[in-house]
Amino acid sequence: MTTTAIENSFVTRHSEHRLPDEVEEALNRDHAARMAAVRRGHERVAAARLTAEDRRVLRGAESRVRADEAVRHALRDFTARVRPELLGRFVPDLVDVDPAPRAADNMMWWARTQWFPGGGIGIESLSDGLHYFGQRTYDGDNLIGFSVASFATFELPRERRTPAARYRSLPYTEAFGEVTGWANLQVCPWACDDKWCKCRLVLRQSAIQFVPGQGFKLCGENITQTQIIDRDGEGTGETFGLPGFQPMPPLEFALLAPNETLIIDVEVRFDCQLEGSSMITFSPNSTPAGSVVVRYPQWSVTPA
Repeated sequence: MTTTAIENSFVTRHSEHRLPDEVEEALNRDHAARMAAVRRGHERVAAARLTAEDRRVLRGAESRVRADEAVRHALRDFTARVRPELLGRFVPDLVDVDPAPRAADNMMWWARTQWFPGGGIGIESLSDGLHYFGQRTYDGDNLIGFSVASFATFELPRERRTPAARYRSLPYTEAFGEVTGWANLQVCPWACDDKWCKCRLVLRQSAIQFVPGQGFKLCGENITQTQIIDRDGEGTGETFGLPGFQPMPPLEFALLAPNETLIIDVEVRFDCQLEGSSMITFSPNSTPAGSVVVRYPQWSVTPA
């Protein structure tokens, strides 16, 4: 295996199973676009929260006459911040489905893994898997959001594929370790500011082909989101234990180009939010020891 740094991410490749350069480049663009969309989503959520100054004004800390104008000004600013261009949604490039394949074995072979550290949480590829590690503490009034993610890509060429009109894909990951979140106590009027820690586990499976004359196209995609940490001003912590065997979202699809290779891309992402006095941790210390570990086994697709 070899590991390469690419902009804000890292890629580990199978030493004897290298994807073509144009496939690598397209995957890099796709993964970067997805993470950019996630970042825009974080910005949108943060923009939709009242700032510390907004809250001070809306509580009417000034004289009544000045407060009325200040409140109107704060509300105008708040509305202006929540703009459609901050939407975090990633929109894939879809085309009409036209099925038909040939061949046998159907095993999705691992080709590469790409990962994106973020928000003070690191990711490192070790011999036993991909380690998400570290902890992020925060003590600011305004909401912050960040994500850490990895993408594993698998390939099945035409000559190893059983002919079928549609295929079913049921991959899984092996995920171990614990994610712990904590938010301090909210007590009014002394500590009225919001204090929270939230984390969602996002899992995605995408079937992809390179269609002659059209490029990188999506055959099908499925995404699930699970709230694993949800602390809000209770002054308590919460720990989520990863289950070991973690099914990915199931997918049924038809091929867009029957003679071309099938690529399946799977993603494990943690979307985190912190506000006020709060913390989220993926390992006891700022090292991979005792951290969250994610592994991406190979699997076989089947005719649907």
